[in-house]
Order: sequence, then structure tokens, then C-alpha cells
Amino acid sequence: MRCDVIAHGIIEAASEVGCTLPIVVRMDGSKVEEGKKLLRESGLNVQVGDNLGDAAGKIVKMLG
Repeated sequence: MRCDVIAHGIIEAASEVGCTLPIVVRMDGSKVEEGKKLLRESGLNVQVGDNLGDAAGKIVKMLG
């Protein structure tokens, strides 16, 4: 999957509903760096995991 397309969808959906909660996204696929950059620059409270374990670790750390 193209990660830039996923990032645009996350940004659009979160903005549309006014999401203020932290979001953790696991990105894997084509255009990964572009997707990560879009999320970093979106102004949303989004963290990106490189794999499922990394993303789960970020969630656990948030809850800690």
C-alpha cells in the first residue's frame, strides 16, 4: 500500500472529526518516507511505528 495515500487519509479523517487523541500508525509499504513526513508535518499528535512491535511499544509507552 502507498503510505503517502494512507497518511493523507489519516490527516483528512482526523481533521474532519477534530481528533485530539494521540494516534499510532504502523507504516509499511511503498512511499514510507513520504507518508511519515506528511504525518510529522500535519500538526496532529501522530507517532509512526516501523513495524507492529514498534507501534505497540509506542502505545504501551503512552499508557505508562
